[in-house]
Amino acid sequence: GMTDVVGTPYWMAPEVIEMSGATDRSDVWSVGCTVIELLTGSPPYADLPQVPALFRIVQDLHPPLPELAAQDSVLHDFLMRCFQKDPQDRADAQSLSEHSWLIEMNQSIDETIGHDIEAAADGAKSAWSPLDEESEEDDAPSAASPPAGLVPHARAGGDVSSNSSSSSRLSRSAAASTVV
Repeated sequence: GMTDVVGTPYWMAPEVIEMSGATDRSDVWSVGCTVIELLTGSPPYADLPQVPALFRIVQDLHPPLPELAAQDSVLHDFLMRCFQKDPQDRADAQSLSEHSWLIEMNQSIDETIGHDIEAAADGAKSAWSPLDEESEEDDAPSAASPPAGLVPHARAGGDVSSNSSSSSRLSRSAAASTVV
């Protein structure tokens, strides 16, 4: 239930450790820990064994913040909204999702790699055309067939095996190319 202690210690909110009742805002604490991990490579208190880390999470005002948070007031504010000891004072997921630091990071990611991801996705789409519909008797591979021996796992509209004509033609063309 909501009173069980479940989770990875370094990411646990104080109320989860104290078994005083987990809420959605307990997950917000974990988001803050994850942000620190993404920025530094380790969650807060990773330098401590689990039991002392749990003690510090409950006793400290908030986890130690990375140096970057001292240099970036917007990041500092984001993390402090995650790390309010009282869950009622902690940001909820909706307000956190609208925080200026998260919006800035999202825009930065879009500008940095968004275009590369879109280009890669467009390239992947154009690299494969669905097999055209040919009769069962036509043994020649179609122009839209993949290279011999390449069998796609699935395609739009369902499993590859759903079109027995295309599947058998693909199998025959792959077999013929391995004999040649």
